[in-house]
Amino acid sequence: MIHMQNTASRVMIAGVSKSAGSTATGYVDTRGFGSVAIDVHLDSQAATSNNPTLFNITESEDTVVSNATSITGLTGDATDGFAIAAADSVSPYITRFNINTPGRKRYLHLTINPLGTAGVVTANAVLSRAGNSTEARALMKQVVDKA
Repeated sequence: MIHMQNTASRVMIAGVSKSAGSTATGYVDTRGFGSVAIDVHLDSQAATSNNPTLFNITESEDTVVSNATSITGLTGDATDGFAIAAADSVSPYITRFNINTPGRKRYLHLTINPLGTAGVVTANAVLSRAGNSTEARALMKQVVDKA
């Protein structure tokens, strides 16, 4: 078996242009999976200091972001969080969150507030350690396998 067959990819935030100070949010349903890698793609900025002002992962039992609660360690620039990386002034860049899902609530929410010039924000989640590979494959429109 190809181990990648036990994964599923989900779009959390479809490519959207955001101006400075506007918020982008998205969520992923983690039910049936043991871990998730969330990749947040951000446009390059004019200055490296133009990193997001709000950048966090929260959790809830539903898809409503206002019902979500903070996860220790996953709030950007918080005392108990992570340091938000400087923006890249040359190329688009990615921030990845690797999260174990056992013991977490069903839905993980991403909230990001870009700073600086307007840019595209995109986020996708790669769910892994599926309990059932058939269900994982069913979450995607198309899967092409090549051994």
